[in-house]
Amino acid sequence: GCDVVAAQTHTTTIGIDEACKILHKAKSTVYTLSRQGLIPSCRQGGKLYFFEDELLKYIDSGKVTTAAEIQAEAEQRIYKGTRYGR
Repeated sequence: GCDVVAAQTHTTTIGIDEACKILHKAKSTVYTLSRQGLIPSCRQGGKLYFFEDELLKYIDSGKVTTAAEIQAEAEQRIYKGTRYGR
């Protein structure tokens, strides 16, 4: 359950309201992100819990992809398996 993970990682367990504040998102958005598995969460006793440090890592990992990176990735996919993609 949630308690075991929290004890092992020494993180702070928070509820939906605190998670909304950290993520700057509405409750419905946070619930949707959690249900889709896009943000780390734990459900116990019918309530949804989050680990504060995991939410902060999630925010930190949200680097915006630049147009140049998108183009490079597209070209890599297009030329994959050809003599140009090696």
